[in-house]
Amino acid sequence: ILAVRLITDPTAAVSEIDGKNPYSMSIFPNPSNGHITVEFNEEPSFNSRYYLTTSDGRIVEEGMVRANFMDGKLQLDLDHEGQQILLLTVVLDDTFYLTERILLE
Repeated sequence: ILAVRLITDPTAAVSEIDGKNPYSMSIFPNPSNGHITVEFNEEPSFNSRYYLTTSDGRIVEEGMVRANFMDGKLQLDLDHEGQQILLLTVVLDDTFYLTERILLE
């Protein structure tokens, strides 16, 4: 099953929509001044990774989710990135992908 949706809101979530992805995430605040908190509906596994990319696909940061995990949430400091839109992609269990736009002000 393939689902496509047009997203005009730069802070709207984009993720697998086939109903088989058991994970979801919330990012706040969004828009942000650079300090981001990512909350998951289920605790990510130890091999879960995250990637922050620019709109042209350049990776600006990547790492293990659990390395930046505090109080059950992923904490990211993006102060050094300046004003732009980034995409946060999280790969969970090497199978499920979640992607959401982050607006840095």
